[in-house]
Amino acid sequence: MIAASSASVYGEPSYLPIDEEHPFNNRTMYGAGKIANEQMLRAYYTTFGLPYVAFRYFNAYGPRMDTVGVYTEVMIRWLDAIEANQPPLIFGHGKQSMDFVFIDDIARANLLAAQSDVTDEAFNVGTGIQTSLNELCHLMLELNGSSMQPEYREARKVGNVQGRRATTEKAEKMLGFRSAVSLKEGLQQLIEWKRSIAAVAVGTEAR
Repeated sequence: MIAASSASVYGEPSYLPIDEEHPFNNRTMYGAGKIANEQMLRAYYTTFGLPYVAFRYFNAYGPRMDTVGVYTEVMIRWLDAIEANQPPLIFGHGKQSMDFVFIDDIARANLLAAQSDVTDEAFNVGTGIQTSLNELCHLMLELNGSSMQPEYREARKVGNVQGRRATTEKAEKMLGFRSAVSLKEGLQQLIEWKRSIAAVAVGTEAR
């Protein structure tokens, strides 16, 4: 079994970069569910011999990601704003940083795990590169050919993680996985995909 866990299990990091031995500082319902899943996998492996690998995905993005849900990534909200010729909103100072990993890399990690003999292990799936929201927003504006600047608002009260960066050595050593898609390349593919589904929607409405 290849199981989808999450970097959310780590909560607010005690240190960076985050390795797989980092304590579970999670304080969210989502992260609690992922921790429970990992514990069930370990129990099933010990009790029934069910082989598994759990992947702790960092901030995943790419074509076919959710565009309308409550938890839609900030990337989609910013693209919607840029397409509407409105400044993208950043809540807080924008120095919050994440490790953004492209969906093609995530899919490749899953295939490598399915083809390996590794079991009873959890792995980070990230790039090992930390990108601030300010950097991300300016890159998205650049790729869209926009001269707009982000608009800053008061930070939300929700206790969001302020920094996240994965160590990737364990997955590279045991599975042969290392991310290959740069943030710029991945964002370009995301933008092209989002434009393509917008064009399809316009064509459908015109019929």
